[in-house]
Amino acid sequence: MVRSYRKGYYFENRVRRFLEEKGYIVFRCSRSKPFDLIAFSNDGVIYFIECKYTGRINKIQRYFQEKIVDELKKNFNAKYVVVSPKNYKKIFF
Repeated sequence: MVRSYRKGYYFENRVRRFLEEKGYIVFRCSRSKPFDLIAFSNDGVIYFIECKYTGRINKIQRYFQEKIVDELKKNFNAKYVVVSPKNYKKIFF
């Protein structure tokens, strides 16, 4: 358990640093609830990011996260993104 938590934590920090280097303002959520990271881009898009180093996201968790973002889309330009080590650099280009 500790090893997988550590991998996830390091992956979240890697994604955060990558986005900050690209000019995003990034916040890491406490205890990863309801998302791991929230990133603000220069063009006004808000990204709610779920970082998955290994495994899949729980269907119930994804449902509630998408509901939150759907509500935010009504007033803001918000996007929900699930990133993995294979795709996180591709998503933000």
